[in-house]
Amino acid sequence: MARDYISGMDDIPGPQPSVDGVIENLLGPVRIGTSANPLTYDPDGGGFIVGYFACEATSGWPAGLYINTNVTGAGGNFTALQGDAIVSAAKENVTGVECFLQFTDGGNVNSGHAAAAQFTVDFDDAALGFGGGAFMAGRFNIKGEGASCDPTGAIRISCIELQTQGTFDTGKDFETMANAYAIYFNGFTPAGGTGSIISSTALAELSTCGAVIGIRVGVGSDGVAGAAYYIPLIPASEWN
Repeated sequence: MARDYISGMDDIPGPQPSVDGVIENLLGPVRIGTSANPLTYDPDGGGFIVGYFACEATSGWPAGLYINTNVTGAGGNFTALQGDAIVSAAKENVTGVECFLQFTDGGNVNSGHAAAAQFTVDFDDAALGFGGGAFMAGRFNIKGEGASCDPTGAIRISCIELQTQGTFDTGKDFETMANAYAIYFNGFTPAGGTGSIISSTALAELSTCGAVIGIRVGVGSDGVAGAAYYIPLIPASEWN
């Protein structure tokens, strides 16, 4: 049965797949091709590494792909999961990373949430003693590689783009739902003044706009805390 999952393993020395297709005790890195001599594969709609799985678990939190790395060496840099795409030909669309979460008939989330991608920075329950540096759950960069870099001609360039796609049932379009938002702030507690990310202090300049609140944003560069600003938010009931 294992040979149906991984063809040609009979001729490869070392750990062999178990009856369920799992390779136990694999020692050393797994390398496919090199930067100078990459593995070439070019059929339409294909992929270099393809897997089709079915999860029938009714409890727990299983994962289709799970990688756990203990980073214990001081110095240098580390990336848990990296994928590079070097584009040197004209394409219709190119995506560095795509996470596709599809719900079909019968699929649902009874409680909790459904997120196509989730990014979390987790701090242990201890005095961590940070020596500096910036922490963020997500970072999106637009990078130029030199003084000759000229992206002129692009219809638009943005760090983040929010888009709604497809066709919805008549009258139930995502854009017109009362509980649909472009951005949603969850778990933040408004407080007066500038002591909280969400400020509940009313602005005299917007006194006719109801209970205006402010969202604190920072403007700066790497290596500095940045300057704080507030973006005022006007209640939907006053937006007229």
